[in-house]
Amino acid sequence: MDGKRSVRAVAACVVLGLVGCAGCAGGGPRLEGVVVASPSARGPLDGPAAEVQAAVARVWPRTAALWPGVDLSGHHVLLTDGEHGWLVDAVGMSRVGSAELERAGVDVPAPGGAERTTWRGEAAVVVRPPAGAAAQDDPVAAGLELFALATRAAFAPPGEDVSEAAAGERVRAYPLQAEPRVVRTMVHDSLLAAYRRPGERAERLAAAAYWNEQWRRRFPAEAKGSAEADLRAGAAAYFARYAVAMATADDPAEHLMATLRPLAGEAAGDPAGEAGAIGTVALLNADALGLGVKEGLLRKGVPPVDAVLAELADVEPVRQSAPEAVREDVERSTAERNERLGRAIGPFTRAMEDERRPLLMLPAGSGRVVGEGLFTTEGLPVDAVVPGGRGRFVLESGTLALDGVTVARMPGPDGGAYVAVPLDADGEGVSLAGEQLTLAGGGLRGAVDVRVAEEGGRRVLYAR
Repeated sequence: MDGKRSVRAVAACVVLGLVGCAGCAGGGPRLEGVVVASPSARGPLDGPAAEVQAAVARVWPRTAALWPGVDLSGHHVLLTDGEHGWLVDAVGMSRVGSAELERAGVDVPAPGGAERTTWRGEAAVVVRPPAGAAAQDDPVAAGLELFALATRAAFAPPGEDVSEAAAGERVRAYPLQAEPRVVRTMVHDSLLAAYRRPGERAERLAAAAYWNEQWRRRFPAEAKGSAEADLRAGAAAYFARYAVAMATADDPAEHLMATLRPLAGEAAGDPAGEAGAIGTVALLNADALGLGVKEGLLRKGVPPVDAVLAELADVEPVRQSAPEAVREDVERSTAERNERLGRAIGPFTRAMEDERRPLLMLPAGSGRVVGEGLFTTEGLPVDAVVPGGRGRFVLESGTLALDGVTVARMPGPDGGAYVAVPLDADGEGVSLAGEQLTLAGGGLRGAVDVRVAEEGGRRVLYAR
């Protein structure tokens, strides 16, 4: 059988382990929580930080059992909102100030971001809560959200590159099309049904195989372009989702079986969220069937769903039809997403085409910007548009922060990579005095020196 496994044969012999027994419906490890006294409420992060510490203490010393070689027991979490901060690890927590983070060379990500870093020579993750998060209203939920961000960022199997650079970035054409999202929703929902209904697993996996085959056959360019992101985002999302279940339930697999839901609404029309959702349910099926696909998965370069299906001898694609309710839901959510993207991409396109507006060019290597994704749009000669971009650029002359600013990635005449921002020269908060550009409005804050050039009748400001 070329090394493949039978769904029914494997299901019959799975024994209690980390995941996937049911008793065999799911049994995971029974974890004893660590009780940590909540600090007195003196800052907005105090309650969530205590929840993060309890989750880290309960889960991170045991992550090697969740993914081969991933031991987070000695890692730290740096939680900061830019003003208040906490240093958290498996043994305790202490306050840390923004000045201390700066002295240690820790770059704070944009709101809602998490990045790997080091703290006093040891592995760490720095996490910043999402903008506007009401942490005080529900510190438990806020803490688990931050724990999930930290765990996903910390996920790094030894010898395997899980960085975004390695995964590549998915650039999609705007406006988005609904049909690819219908197919991917059905891949996810079929895998989820296979996990939640062990008695129907073979049939549900056959449906997943059909939809996955349709995805590759009908949309080959998108399938090829998303393969690396599917692999890395899928593995990391599974790791974080299961870790949260370990933090909240005595039987995490049973908890996931009861709480995971089909893709619907906004998630069903969001290509960026598909990779994580599909990877999660694919790897949960691998756990339930006792398939050892995690070892070296990222080095092999095979997305989780393909790795799982390749291991099973008796799963052949069986033709399916998407329920009308699924199709309608995806079409509606895709239309809503296009409308929202249009509110950012439309004005940005007009600003880029308006030669009266100076164009600020930030060297791409001086910072990182994230937003609602990367998009191309007809008639705009850039590598990608980033709607609602957030980020921080550090140059020799100063620092510039972006919050909710739509930008473009594009090459410069020198062949370098830049992040382009059209400015409103007459707008409030834009000041150019000699070579110094100061920005204090419209989501842009900071001051940097610029080299002013005239290109095609337009003023271009190259930050340095």
